[in-house]
Amino acid sequence: MKSSPIALTFLGLLSAAVLLPLSSRAAVLAYDGFNGSPSGFSTNFSSGNATGLTFGSLSTTGNGANQSLNLASGANTVAQLTASGTIWMSWLYNPANANEFGGLRISNGSDPINAAQLWFSPRDTGSGLLYISSRGTSGGNQQFSTGQTLSFGTTYFMVAKLDTVGKTLDFWLNPTPGAGSPGGATLSLTTAQLPTASIAINSIGLLGGNTGGATFDEIRVGATWADVAPIPEPSTFFLALLGGLGALGLIRRRKA
Repeated sequence: MKSSPIALTFLGLLSAAVLLPLSSRAAVLAYDGFNGSPSGFSTNFSSGNATGLTFGSLSTTGNGANQSLNLASGANTVAQLTASGTIWMSWLYNPANANEFGGLRISNGSDPINAAQLWFSPRDTGSGLLYISSRGTSGGNQQFSTGQTLSFGTTYFMVAKLDTVGKTLDFWLNPTPGAGSPGGATLSLTTAQLPTASIAINSIGLLGGNTGGATFDEIRVGATWADVAPIPEPSTFFLALLGGLGALGLIRRRKA
């Protein structure tokens, strides 16, 4: 017996709905949502001690990590991993005070204070202007403004794409999770603007700042944009399609 065109259409939509999430499902290299189940790190951040952050439709779990005052190395929350090549990273960040220095650092050493590093944080006292700082092992430090001002108590979605071979960096502030490629970067850095030493990622540090704490959440390291900007799978759509198929089955049985 031939299948009706409507039934075939529903079957096609169902297949696409099932296969698309499977094909684009994140293959995250490392993740910490501060829910007590981090993955991919050789050493982990401290457990979550703050209310979890959210941003749009981004997939989130668990708590958040709050970092208090102090820029000293011992005050950092540090996780270690080994990642090189083209690396995507994303994280949620909520500053407790707009003029603080707290932020996220990625480094080629086990200590994100004293190795070659990239530091994403507000830098200008009183302005909350977001900078990316590039520091080599010699201690030289370059600062590049994103042109974006951060506000106290606001959650931001930050994404970085780091090519550790070609030595380039692209950074986005508040791109839309789950969408296609995020498009033009908020700020891009060239080889000459990055640390002279290796920029392979060996540690990630979370710093609270010197005038107020900061909350971090949903830290992801992956190989693609989709890895670090996931949204919940559309299970409601699956159920609707299955319901439609069931209705078609009833119609066909009544016609038989």
